[in-house]
Amino acid sequence: MISVIINTLNEEKNIRNCLETVKWADEIVIVDMYSDDKTVEIAKNYTDKIFFHERIGYADPARQFALEKSTGDWVLMLDADEVVPIDLKNELIKIVESDKCDVAYILRRNYILGLELNGIRLFGKDLQPRFFKRDSMSFSEEIHKFYNVSKESSICKIKDKNKGIIHFASSNIDPDNNQDTKPYTTIEAQNILDGVKKYSYFWFIITISYWVVIMFKELILNIFKKDRYQNLLLATTSIHSTVEVIAKLDLYKKYGKFNPSEDIINEYQKMANEIIDEY
Repeated sequence: MISVIINTLNEEKNIRNCLETVKWADEIVIVDMYSDDKTVEIAKNYTDKIFFHERIGYADPARQFALEKSTGDWVLMLDADEVVPIDLKNELIKIVESDKCDVAYILRRNYILGLELNGIRLFGKDLQPRFFKRDSMSFSEEIHKFYNVSKESSICKIKDKNKGIIHFASSNIDPDNNQDTKPYTTIEAQNILDGVKKYSYFWFIITISYWVVIMFKELILNIFKKDRYQNLLLATTSIHSTVEVIAKLDLYKKYGKFNPSEDIINEYQKMANEIIDEY
């Protein structure tokens, strides 16, 4: 028996796509943090095993709770903004039938601002232990480091790109997106387009390099200074702002706007529909 566990909070834009690609599972368990939107209403069309956990700002502490509410011998853990291609579904069923391993690490394909990330990890691909025998895994409350794989567990890895979990991570470069005020980086990008400010790739390299040098200086040479963290914060903020300006210029070239969130969401939905249609 295979259970799917999903933690949610205000995921009405994503949850249907996710659930459409796991209808084949024997059990779907939703643990919601009291969503304000239609997340739970949508989820009720797919499962009656919906539980609630106090809202605490991030999902990780609720993952063990979700695991305990599931009853399957095998468990697939997903986030609401992820979908499961049919090739992955078939591979997971093969693992169960062959008893190939206790824990399967699955490649996660991350999409940010409409593009798939490649090679972002320092030590290889984004492989995560998402499919496992229930006694081989537990979850801690530590943010982003919540997997606790049993030392006795046998491991297998699903590295095939066609069998990776699709993660629609981000579609919005300005999360707050206040229509009455323009972010500083949008103004700077507009100035570059209007010719008010000169821009070249050389300028980009020099600017980033300068702030990277500042970071290393604070980390190594000024480690005992009282203001080292403030200077590090300034450096990282400056790097982020510079990269954001360049990203907005690239987005403008492709979409004709600095924050094409709706266009990217439509692209993600088209991709999700293609995956769902394969079932």
